[in-house]
Amino acid sequence: MYIRYQIAEMCLDIEHEIKVKLVNSVTSNQSEDGYEIVRKYFNREDPNFHLLNTIKRHKSGEYCKDLIDKYYPYFLIWVLVEVVPFGGLLHVCDFYEKEYNCKIIPSSKLMNVIRDLRNASAHSNCLLNQMNKRIANRRQADEHITTFVKNMEIVGTASRRNNLRKIFTNDLVTLLYVYDQIMPDMSKKRKFSELSYLMHDKVIEHAEYFKDNSEIKSTYTFLKKIIDKLNSVDYTKNSIERQ
Repeated sequence: MYIRYQIAEMCLDIEHEIKVKLVNSVTSNQSEDGYEIVRKYFNREDPNFHLLNTIKRHKSGEYCKDLIDKYYPYFLIWVLVEVVPFGGLLHVCDFYEKEYNCKIIPSSKLMNVIRDLRNASAHSNCLLNQMNKRIANRRQADEHITTFVKNMEIVGTASRRNNLRKIFTNDLVTLLYVYDQIMPDMSKKRKFSELSYLMHDKVIEHAEYFKDNSEIKSTYTFLKKIIDKLNSVDYTKNSIERQ
C-alpha cells in the first residue's frame, strides 16, 4: 500500500509537470496561440484516438463539466490539459513536439509505462503480483533505463540485466528515471528522501517474513541501491550540474 501511494503521487507529479512544461512552451511560442495549437491537433489527430469523444465522457463529472460546457470543442491549450486523461495529454505532447521540434516528454515508450503505473496504482491493483513476471521479448528494457542504472555504478552487469527483465522492477526504475529527468530539483530531493525512508524503514518492518524468499530479497536490494544513489548528496549535486 505504501509503495502504491508513492507511485501514485510520483505519477501525478509527473503529469502536473508535463502540463506546466507544455503550457509554458505554448505561451512562449510567438508563432502560436492557445487556440490555434488545439485546432491544429484536432485537424491532424490520429483517427483511431478520438480525444473529443473521451472529453465528452468526462462531462458528467462535476469538476470538468463547467470547463467542457464553456469551451467544447474550441479549447484553449491551458483548458484542454485540465480535461484530458493522461493518455490524451501524451498524444497532445507528441503532436506538439513534432510540430515545433521541441522536447516536452521523454520517449512515448517510457511514458506509456508511467501511464500504466498511474492507472494501476489509482485502481489499487496489486503491483507486487508482477514481481516475478518477466518482460516478453517484444518489450525489452529500454536503452535509456539500462544506461541510467549502468551509469550509477552500483550493481554488476548480471544483476542489472536480471532485474530489468522483470516487469515490476523495470517499471519502477522507469518511473524513477522519468521523475529524475522531468521534475525540479527540490521535488526530486524530497521524493527520493521519502523513498529512501520507505526502503530503510517501512518495507523491512517485517523482514523476517521474507528471509527465505530470494526473489523478494534480490528485488529489494536492487531497488534500494538505486534509490540510495538517487538520494545521495553526490547524485543530487551532479543532477544540478547536468541541468
